[in-house]
Amino acid sequence: MNEMEVENEDLEVKKDEKRLFRELWIGIAKEYMEGTSLYMLSKKYRLNPFAIKDMLQDLGVRIREPEETLQMRAWHSLRPVNWRGGRTVYLPG
Repeated sequence: MNEMEVENEDLEVKKDEKRLFRELWIGIAKEYMEGTSLYMLSKKYRLNPFAIKDMLQDLGVRIREPEETLQMRAWHSLRPVNWRGGRTVYLPG
C-alpha cells in the first residue's frame, strides 16, 4: 500500500465519520421535535443537556424548554461524591 492510498483511505474514513455524526444529530433533533425533553435525550445519549441544546440550535431547531428548567434538571441529575481531601464533587448520576 503506498502513501497515496493511505491518505485516500483516511479521507474516506473522515468523510464517513462526519456523515455518521450528522445523521446522529439529525436523529436527536427528530426525537426532540417529536416531544422528547432535552433531559431525557441527555440521559439516553449520555450527553450534556446544554451541549444538546447548543447543537440543536445550530441545526435550526427551536428550543421549547426554558433555560431555568434545564439548569435545575442538570443540577439535580448530579450526585455528590466525597473526593480526597474532604472536597465534594458532583458527577453525573
